[in-house]
Amino acid sequence: MRTVWSGAAIACLVVLSGCGPVVKEVNQEGLRDHYAGRYVEAIGMFKTALEKDPGRPSTLYYMGRSYMCLAEERFRDGNARMARRNLDDAVYAFDRAIAQFPNYDEAIQARAKALAMRGEYDKSLKSVKQTMDLLGPTAKNKITLAQQYEQAGDFDNALLTYRQAVAIEPLNAWAHAECGRFYKRIDRRKDAVDELTRAYRLNPQESGVEAQLKVLGAWPPQ
Repeated sequence: MRTVWSGAAIACLVVLSGCGPVVKEVNQEGLRDHYAGRYVEAIGMFKTALEKDPGRPSTLYYMGRSYMCLAEERFRDGNARMARRNLDDAVYAFDRAIAQFPNYDEAIQARAKALAMRGEYDKSLKSVKQTMDLLGPTAKNKITLAQQYEQAGDFDNALLTYRQAVAIEPLNAWAHAECGRFYKRIDRRKDAVDELTRAYRLNPQESGVEAQLKVLGAWPPQ
């Protein structure tokens, strides 16, 4: 049966036992959450432990592992932006653990794995760029690259690349539709309506365009 620790219960334990015993118990609870796949809850427990013992290497290591597992989940869900943020947090936790205990082999190995995972996006982006160099710039390649930027949270480069896609092929309805959908995702309604309307005028059958214009309250197109 899982023990549920409230903030008040933890505070009471601290008063009665001092930081040592309660940190161990909170870490144990965090590990139970971790092995049950409750990574957000596990991270919360490890943060609680670190408030009482900020320099404990094992707590930092456990927290880094939970961040890595959370990143893997988010990669699988297609949320590369949050996955990379979680990996940044994991690397930071491992760095702190190693600073406290330079021979912490498990933390050193885990840090290397987290850095490798973080590099997957960069390798993917490099691959897209190499394809563009070989085949030349096309709307399809530009949009693929723009989507990579967007997934990583680099919205400035994503916007620039979506715009390049429609500039390269101004009569490509799909390119305008993808650009419009991006504008919609970043809450730029007028720009979204403009691009989706262009897509509709170029090809009234372009997938999803009519429905999205209706959602935006811009149907029928003016």
